[in-house]
Amino acid sequence: MDALHVDYKTSEITDDTAYLLSSEANAQHLQKSIEQEHQGKVTKLNLDDIWKL
Repeated sequence: MDALHVDYKTSEITDDTAYLLSSEANAQHLQKSIEQEHQGKVTKLNLDDIWKL
């Protein structure tokens, strides 16, 4: 298996969570997704299954 090295540096600018929650519409969508997960309304895939889509 080949490995891919990707540099990832954290900073206030690249904080993914803050970015995702920065708009009200996106925050609401994420909250809805979290609620669906808690209710079991999700489809779980492993990494190998993703490549089959």
